[in-house]
Amino acid sequence: MRESNADEKPVEGEETPAPEPLPEDLAAALGDSVLEFSVSGARISLTVKPEAVADVCRILRDREAGPYLHLASLLGVDYGDDLGVVYHLYELRGPARVAIHVRLPRAKPSLPSIVGVFPAADWKEREATEMFGIAFDGHPDPRNLLLPEDWEGHPLRKDYVYPDHPFLAPDPRHELA
Repeated sequence: MRESNADEKPVEGEETPAPEPLPEDLAAALGDSVLEFSVSGARISLTVKPEAVADVCRILRDREAGPYLHLASLLGVDYGDDLGVVYHLYELRGPARVAIHVRLPRAKPSLPSIVGVFPAADWKEREATEMFGIAFDGHPDPRNLLLPEDWEGHPLRKDYVYPDHPFLAPDPRHELA
């Protein structure tokens, strides 16, 4: 597990504050599932192995010392060379929050579904599947949520080519005169 402080840039003449450690209970429970982390007060940022994301979410949800019970968001991301998913979890009482980052290969991106851990992930995973092509293994209802069933491609990928489709009228690629 590697600690990162990418957000902090040292100011000339100032000492860089010592990085905060991951809370002991989380460090022990998460083990080698975490590739990188940073801690800033009540905010924790984790980069985890794709295959471990459901277990990491379960550990955070079931944590005795302040469980993270609210899945606020699940977002697909196109980094260019690869894809990713970012999960934001919050404590219900208090300021603590966790951002979980997962990087995936562009060719065949897939993760375990976390719907069994956080039922609120259902539509969020379906949206990430449609918009970015990220498969969520074990998802209970993988039907399209937003796009027609015959839609080809993933519109929020950077390499997406806008199609001609009867669903799109008027054509948004042309400016109105």
